[in-house]
Amino acid sequence: MKWERGLKACILLTDGIDYGSESTLSAAIEAAQRADTLIYPILLVDWLGHDIIHSLPGPTATHADGVRVLKRMAQETGGAFLEVSIRRPIGSIYKQIEDELRFGYMLGYSPRSSADGYRTIRVGVNAKDLVVQAREDYYAGIAGAWPLPRLRITRVDRVNVRAGDVVTASGNGLDRSNIDALYLTDGAFTMEAPVVEQTATAIKFSVPEQPTSGVWKAGEKRPHLWTIVLQTSNRDLLNCIGFTIAIE
Repeated sequence: MKWERGLKACILLTDGIDYGSESTLSAAIEAAQRADTLIYPILLVDWLGHDIIHSLPGPTATHADGVRVLKRMAQETGGAFLEVSIRRPIGSIYKQIEDELRFGYMLGYSPRSSADGYRTIRVGVNAKDLVVQAREDYYAGIAGAWPLPRLRITRVDRVNVRAGDVVTASGNGLDRSNIDALYLTDGAFTMEAPVVEQTATAIKFSVPEQPTSGVWKAGEKRPHLWTIVLQTSNRDLLNCIGFTIAIE
C-alpha cells in the first residue's frame, strides 16, 4: 500500500485467529503505519466451526487473544474494530467504513523538528459528546523515500496464454533496481515467472507450468486466473490488482 497515494485503508475480514503468520504483530502494525494505511479489522466468526477447530490438540490461539490483537491493529493505525452479528450484518459494517472514509478529515501541521523518525501525536476536541478516532503516532519523512516514478503496471499485452508463452507487462519503475522478481498467484498458489527481459518501462516474462495439485479439482475447466505480483528490491510484495492473466 505504500506505493499508493492519498487516503488508504486495509479491510481485514477474519475470525481473529492466527495460524502461522511469518511476521509479528508489531512489524505488521509498523508496516501499515509506514504506508500511512488505516486498518479496519472485521471479526466474522463461525462459532460452530470455531469451537471444533479449538477442540483439536496442539497449540492454538484463543478468541480473546484475537480480539485484543485486532483492536490494537485498529487503534494504532487510526482505523476501527468492528464485529459482525445478527443485529449488525456485514452490509451495515461496510457502510460505516465507507462513511468514515468519505467524511473523515485529513489534518496536517508543521513539526518543530524536520528530522525523520517515529512521532507520537494526540488529536482531541472540546465537545464532550464527540469521540476522536485517529492514529496515535506516525513515521515522518516516509513520503520522500518513495520511488519516483512510483512502481506500477499499466498494461499487459496478453491476457489469455499457455505455459511457455511470453507476456509483456508495461508500466513505470520496473527496472532491476526496483523489481527483483515477478510472481503469479491465484490466492492459493504463488509461482515465480522467469523474466526474459526487463527495463524501466516493461518486464517480459515466460508463463510457467501450473501446479498439478491443490486448488485444481477433477473435471475443473481451464483457463485459471492468475494475478501478477512484483517483488521489490527491499523484499516487499506489490500485488498488481486488476492485471490478471488466464492460463490454459
